[in-house]
This record gives sequence, structure tokens and C-alpha cells, in this order.
Amino acid sequence: MDGGSVGESARIRFLLPHSGQDMSPMDFPLDTTVLGLKVVLQRDWPKESDFHDSLPDMPLLMGGKVLDNTSTLRALGVPLSSERVVTMHLVLRPRPQAVDATEKEETTKEVAQPPSCCTIL
Repeated sequence: MDGGSVGESARIRFLLPHSGQDMSPMDFPLDTTVLGLKVVLQRDWPKESDFHDSLPDMPLLMGGKVLDNTSTLRALGVPLSSERVVTMHLVLRPRPQAVDATEKEETTKEVAQPPSCCTIL
């Protein structure tokens, strides 16, 4: 997604820390929101990646801080593309394991039992 003039865009590289995968740097207008970045990521990320979280729930980090979905690149102080490439980290949670009926029933039984305790008089 290239947009705006070079002077009004930021060059961003996205990285999945746990896998080491990344996307080549792309230019984004400085008025792009964090949620807008996530939409592009989900659309363009390699198909073998597992995007199961809803877009707002996928944490996107820059400089060790989780970015707010409504913030723009300009408001975040992202430098212009002519200055440098900014790396952002996307955190994906593993897909939850399917629980069969037997496991679910056992878990329910464990939770339903009151804890035992000892009273000393």
C-alpha cells in the first residue's frame, strides 16, 4: 500500500518475533491508523501465517509499547520514510486447541468441587 508523497509517508517493516518472519518495508501515509496497518497486514501477510485474532485484538508494538488502534502514524511520531525504516512487531496468539467433550466434562467437575479446608478450634 503505497500512498501519499514520499515526504508524507513512513516506511514500516513488520516482524513476527516468535517466527522470525517479516514483511519487506512498505510506505504508508502518515495519516494511516494502527488499525489500518493491521488490515493491510492481514491482507498481505504470507498465507501460512495464522491470523485468527480479530484485528483490534492483535497487539502491534513499536518501541516496546502496544499501539492504540485509533492512533495515526503522525501522532505516534513515526519518522518520514526518507529518514529511516521503522520496525513494528505483531504479536499473534496461538490458535486455541480443540477440547473434546471428555476433557471439557473433567474440567467442569474439577471446578464444581468446593475446595477442602481445615479449621482449627
